[in-house]
Amino acid sequence: MLSVIPPGKYYLGDPELLMDRDTFYALFDVIPEIGVYELDTGRMLLDYCGFIEGTCNDSMKKEYTLYSGVFGLIPFNACSDIGVKDALAIGRIVYIEEPGTFHTDGNGFFEIVTSSERIVLDTQVDDLDETREEDYDL
Repeated sequence: MLSVIPPGKYYLGDPELLMDRDTFYALFDVIPEIGVYELDTGRMLLDYCGFIEGTCNDSMKKEYTLYSGVFGLIPFNACSDIGVKDALAIGRIVYIEEPGTFHTDGNGFFEIVTSSERIVLDTQVDDLDETREEDYDL
């Protein structure tokens, strides 16, 4: 999937950890679906990770906490009142000044390209959080 990212402030990470619970479950019921969502607050882009739950790092060495098996770019004003400090602990805040691109391959590879940076996250090659790895027969 290759999609254009409109300018704005976004949260990059697991939508279930930062979105308002009512909004999240109204959109997805229980299991998030991949794709592009046009919300009242802006465009949201989601795709599956290479694993369900754990942690991984992007090309800039930022660690992400993943819980729902889905990773994406979410308009920041669609997020709950968790706050910037907490958001940065589990994901990344991205400011997009000019249209950028969000590329995924459906197998856990993500690439976000803006006019000022390129962020790559490959959940197929990063190590899982060892405390969670034993919960899954990997």
